[in-house]
Amino acid sequence: KEGLFRISAKIVNADLDYAQRWPKVEKIYGDFLLNGKRLEIRASDGVIANGKIQQANAIIADLNSRDTVLTLDAKITGAVEDKIRFLNTTPVNEMIDGFAQGMKAKGNGTLDLKLALPLSHIKDTKVSGEYHFQNNRIEGGKIWPTLDNVVGTLQFGPNGVQIKNTTATAFGGPVNINVSKQPEGGLVVDATGKANVDQFLTLLDLPAQDWMDGVTDWTAKVAVNGDDTAVIVDSTLVGISSNLPQPLNKNAGIAWPLHVVRKTPA
Repeated sequence: KEGLFRISAKIVNADLDYAQRWPKVEKIYGDFLLNGKRLEIRASDGVIANGKIQQANAIIADLNSRDTVLTLDAKITGAVEDKIRFLNTTPVNEMIDGFAQGMKAKGNGTLDLKLALPLSHIKDTKVSGEYHFQNNRIEGGKIWPTLDNVVGTLQFGPNGVQIKNTTATAFGGPVNINVSKQPEGGLVVDATGKANVDQFLTLLDLPAQDWMDGVTDWTAKVAVNGDDTAVIVDSTLVGISSNLPQPLNKNAGIAWPLHVVRKTPA
């Protein structure tokens, strides 16, 4: 009669170092289970990339397979700057075209991470995840102004990075942001917002002017592909007034359509 080999044990303050360029799982507390050819680690506490593990499972479904795959599924909380460092220093960086390079952030959030690592050919690792912004502040990066009160989700995976319907404040008003990867390569940011005139001029890299006043709606598209960046800003300027003499005098209710295009190295 064929038997089943089974071992179970408690894990106390252990580390799991599973692959180069991926952060090891540290200070693990949880359960170890070897059930026939299946190995499973269930962590209820621990640390990944300086973030606290809320829950994590590491599984090898078939230890006898010639193509052994380790899957890691984890929910991690902690400082957003640690999660950005994770994006920048792991193979995820290449996957998202360096999207987070140069970015700084403050606040906390949650990272849901899924890895499938073929242990005999680690370069074919599959990774996907979501980072949930929780009123974060984000500065810099290739394509960001300074954003406050960021609420939303950044998704990454084999198809690159994506942000949908994320809200923030910038240029003195609310902003809605969407980011997608383009079929031809590179990333595109689509943003809509409302800005007071002084802050709106900073969006255009222009100095504030005391002869202008008001608040206006704007839209922006930023395309980044390699070292090339293209920025397009549009506004009707409705809501902004000017007290200059004619022909530059403007009532706030009058539309003066503005279309600005700027192309520079990233």
